[in-house]
Amino acid sequence: MGRMVLTTLPGVSERMASKMKDHFGSEEAVVSTLASGDVGRLAEVEGLSVKRALSLARSFAGGEGTFLATKEAQKLHQHLLSHIQSFASCSATKERMGLLMPIADPEPRRQFIGAAMHLDSEWLNERKEEWAHLGRLKEKQERYERVVVSSEPLEHLKRYCRVLKPTDQETWKDYTVFKTVSWLGSGAPMEAPDGWLVLGSSPDEALILPERTIDWFTHNRRTLDVVCSVIEAM
Repeated sequence: MGRMVLTTLPGVSERMASKMKDHFGSEEAVVSTLASGDVGRLAEVEGLSVKRALSLARSFAGGEGTFLATKEAQKLHQHLLSHIQSFASCSATKERMGLLMPIADPEPRRQFIGAAMHLDSEWLNERKEEWAHLGRLKEKQERYERVVVSSEPLEHLKRYCRVLKPTDQETWKDYTVFKTVSWLGSGAPMEAPDGWLVLGSSPDEALILPERTIDWFTHNRRTLDVVCSVIEAM
């Protein structure tokens, strides 16, 4: 199937089809590269220039034909492409933009885009009041009673609670003087005392200090409700 597709493209002989197959490893890989519009990779094939690779990619996509019938039309098209490509952030994107071709009948697309823009405008107006409550997510600055015991340094948590590192002589029993403890890693009790959390060596940070996690959701509830309502309405 791949070979039949390749040889039906303008300017692709059996020899060139064979070179492309050898370069990419299989006919399916050649077809996949053509479909992706990766002009850079296509141009790596011996005897295939960037210009010809672009033409092949366009032909495969069904965009190469007689629509640009005059030299003036081709010149205008190239000028527009060059302008659009000047905004590309990398060469791969620039090459991909080279596949852009004029649409023979743009009216259906205009109608589709117009309807989408109208819907967008109505949708935003209906939710104007909701958007008014959309604010920046904030973090509550507070210290918590919970003590985190870990053999690993957790410097970033020290602003929120006490973080202690057990010595070789200490056991978990030495920390029962604290009401709420998050124990990370080895040496934890088999049955956690009330108020204790026994976690693994690399737990999710939200679990280490649950009070802070709950406060974050409580503090940002209004904004989160707005975000959820917008997502549900989409």
